[in-house]
Amino acid sequence: MSGCFGVFMCYMLFAPITYIAVLLFLIAVAKNEGKIFTAANVILVLKIFLIPFILGLYYCYFQWFVSSGMTATSIIAINGGIYSELYINFFIWIPFVIYWIISHIRDRKITELEIFTIAFIVFIVVLFVLVYNQKASTYYYYKLYYPLWMLVFVILPNAIFELWNKERNMLLTLSAIIIFLACMQFGKVEAKVVEKTILTQWNHSRQFFDLYMNNMSYASTSIGLYDQRFLDSCQFVIQNIEENSRVPIIADFNTYSYAYWYDAITGKRSVDYYAWCYSFDEVKSHIEAEECDYFIMIINSSIYAVVLPLTSITYIWTMVLSYLILREKITKKKIVGVILILLGAICVAL
Repeated sequence: MSGCFGVFMCYMLFAPITYIAVLLFLIAVAKNEGKIFTAANVILVLKIFLIPFILGLYYCYFQWFVSSGMTATSIIAINGGIYSELYINFFIWIPFVIYWIISHIRDRKITELEIFTIAFIVFIVVLFVLVYNQKASTYYYYKLYYPLWMLVFVILPNAIFELWNKERNMLLTLSAIIIFLACMQFGKVEAKVVEKTILTQWNHSRQFFDLYMNNMSYASTSIGLYDQRFLDSCQFVIQNIEENSRVPIIADFNTYSYAYWYDAITGKRSVDYYAWCYSFDEVKSHIEAEECDYFIMIINSSIYAVVLPLTSITYIWTMVLSYLILREKITKKKIVGVILILLGAICVAL
């Protein structure tokens, strides 16, 4: 029960298929014991699912979706930054997974591992169709690869031990292929061939290990994602702004991670100002409606590129008002200044 509730509250995208997989496993266990529909089994299912479903539905759907004016279909269509590779990273492990599932289905030794793996694969296929028809985002599609990778890595050692005991020749064959590709990539053999010869222009072996190379590159980089100015802004908000004051951060799709970290660090709420959920006009209307006391702007976001030129125009209309009301002279230097301001605003906007 606590596991089901944790999945629903922590990442609700995984909840539907996880609940279905757990239910299928319970049915499989009950079938092996002789009867599926018994009073004890019904009570067990209610104990596992009822409270997590009610609490998850209340807190996640009504307290978040409904209160924010969003629906499940609109949420799943929101895009985000995520590592994306459709299938090649799984390629060298697919034979082990297929062997494990087929052998257990054939021997009728189906466990929760096979049920969860098949269920998540089916769910991924369904979401793939939705993405293909532009009904869901690639962000949420690739989120499902996280639990799928976990299942693959759980199956992998079990499949290797079973192959060693039953199909040793197949295991040696698959291992030889993986070792060959690993030597070509991590031994930099193919990279040297590409660099020094005209035999091929592409390093194909890297594709099979792209995920690992990407993680190694990310882990080894010394460049921090968040600079001191961002951290100083968070600290200023915490120390100087009242707790009940509304101080959101305004970021766009390219800087969306700042918003999540800012909300987590400061305890503020910026969901109504997410530029990947709302248009610029909608974000602007929320500000104009005085729904926030102050706001923080990410300077390298696309919204800042719009707002900054608008703020620079302030000098122009104040100069015009001074000329009309106070009869101040418009000198050549002021005209040159206006031209430079307009050119700068155009450059920043571009």
